[in-house]
Amino acid sequence: MSKPEITSQVGVTTSAEPARGEGVTRRAILLGLALVIFLNLFINYLDYIVRSSKTNLNHFSIALFFSYALLTLLLNPILQRCRHFLGFSRSEFLVALALGLLGSILPTAGLTGFFLGIIASPYYFATPENGWAEYLHPHLPAWFAPSQKTAMQWLFEGLPEGIAIPWDVWIVPLLWWSCLIAAMTLGSICLAVVLRRQWSEHERLIYPMLMPALAITEGDERLPDILRHRIFWIGAGLAFVAVSWNIGSFFSPLFPDIPQSLGNLALGGGLPSIPLRLNFFLMGFTYFANVEVLGSFWVFLLFFLGQVWVFNRVGFDIGPNGDLWSSHHSAYSWQGMGAMTAFVGWSLWIGRHHIRSVIATAFAARGGLDDRGEMVSYRTAFWGLVLSAAFIVGWLHYAGMELSVVWLFLFATFVIHLGIARIVAESGLISVRGPMTAQSFCFYSLGSASVAQSSMTVLGFSYALLSHGQGLFLPALVHAVKLTDIVRANRRRMLLALLGALVVGTLVSLVYTLHLGYSLGAYNFNPLGPFSSGPRRLLGKVVGKMGNPFPPSGWKITFFWLGIAIMSALLFLRYRFPWWPINPIGFPISGTSLIRISALPIFIVWTIKIIVLRTGGALLYRRIAPFFIGLTVGHAMAVGISAIVDIIWFNGRGHMIYTW
Repeated sequence: MSKPEITSQVGVTTSAEPARGEGVTRRAILLGLALVIFLNLFINYLDYIVRSSKTNLNHFSIALFFSYALLTLLLNPILQRCRHFLGFSRSEFLVALALGLLGSILPTAGLTGFFLGIIASPYYFATPENGWAEYLHPHLPAWFAPSQKTAMQWLFEGLPEGIAIPWDVWIVPLLWWSCLIAAMTLGSICLAVVLRRQWSEHERLIYPMLMPALAITEGDERLPDILRHRIFWIGAGLAFVAVSWNIGSFFSPLFPDIPQSLGNLALGGGLPSIPLRLNFFLMGFTYFANVEVLGSFWVFLLFFLGQVWVFNRVGFDIGPNGDLWSSHHSAYSWQGMGAMTAFVGWSLWIGRHHIRSVIATAFAARGGLDDRGEMVSYRTAFWGLVLSAAFIVGWLHYAGMELSVVWLFLFATFVIHLGIARIVAESGLISVRGPMTAQSFCFYSLGSASVAQSSMTVLGFSYALLSHGQGLFLPALVHAVKLTDIVRANRRRMLLALLGALVVGTLVSLVYTLHLGYSLGAYNFNPLGPFSSGPRRLLGKVVGKMGNPFPPSGWKITFFWLGIAIMSALLFLRYRFPWWPINPIGFPISGTSLIRISALPIFIVWTIKIIVLRTGGALLYRRIAPFFIGLTVGHAMAVGISAIVDIIWFNGRGHMIYTW
């Protein structure tokens, strides 16, 4: 069997074999772990202490890309010129990137910050007025959250002088929650292994989110090929100047700004506005997505706006959304969730032959699919998925959640996580979240009147693992697994490296966050961060549902099934008729705020790609690809330098020049 080739989007075709080295080398693992440690220290400090840009909200965080670009484009060429053996190979950088993709989603609101903020809140924020002691405390197991109010007061307000950090109050809760996180991670890894061959080899998804990172490591390590393209420097210079120019205004309010936002496009009639915000970082990634995929987001954004306009005109309302991570209109949240369910179901259906073969291999004594090159055998992946699901069910039930709620929660979580992973892998869109949360889906599908308060309490605390509704580890894992295709790495050694990155990153982030909290007072962190308004609002909404019970929402469930029906029809048309022009991938998430925020960059790139492909075809498309890679690199460098300026001169009063 011939070795596969990876065709670069900048016109260079390279073998999938590593340029030098053995793929997952000891140096590559150490580099990746160092990158993970740096990111978890840097992002936490930047967010909590400096109060600068939000650098890890995307599936490919700008903090990771900034660090990775510095290493590959600046530091490595210097090392190669000084002593060749000191430099890193392309394969080693890609292994480090895989570890960084996982490690960068851990700090602050990615996982650890919001997780600590939620489990630290129930006793500290409880007052006679909010009813937490009445509704939440009776249903909190002793191991579920730290219950020493004094220790939590010190976390939020800072330690008194001479008092040591009370690490002991955290040991039991962190161990129990770590078991749940480990089970979710195991399930995600097994799912990524099962789907790798189907997505990469059978369906040939292109994983556009990886393209800029791959491009800046191609060619001679002394001088990466991308640096030889003049058009790359034009794109990098444009984005860098446009963003970094505004650093001058940090020092003087009279310094003229280059606006990154053109305001909001107000559509009136109660419709949500569309932020007209330039985002060069996002544009660099979306350039590598299929034109029909990019057009899908715009088509269904217009469909969403039209539907909301009709609802507002006739005064149609199906009740509240339930939490902060739902779509703008409750009906569209449920319709989007139905569409996501159909999307995931269709994805599994078209891969049914492969999945059936995986299951047969798991039960076969011999024969079946050749899984020697996978991270784990298909038998291990299948039973790992089963055991992880069983453990999650047992953990949630032991914590107090009824089995009927557990199964519904697991179903919604699976749909959201797998759907987001598929959308990111196919579209390259780095800002994606689900149409609603699994928690809200459970609350309103069952109705708070028919759900035990213990179940509602555990549902409320499960927001600790929400990670902005972005699918937690699964999107990063499917891209990390894809990277092993490119470097032809020993996947089983790669798995150990990925697990090591998660363990090290989680420990560093948890310990550093608690250290900062007890040293400075976590309530003094960013006022909109995971230790202040977020936990209080979420748990307050859960208590409100307990105090004001309601039945299941018939209208919400109706729109859920309507979403399934519409998405099923769109998928049928797409795959049955080659001439059908609309890709349905944008339908499930078109009502989310992230799509509206990304609307202008997506529209610009979509328009450029249509013009390029119709006038110059694939050749012109590849010739101008370095320009968009330059936009990504230049924007990331500008944000990174801005953060460094904030650390040095504006610590504690930084400037948020980048969020989503």
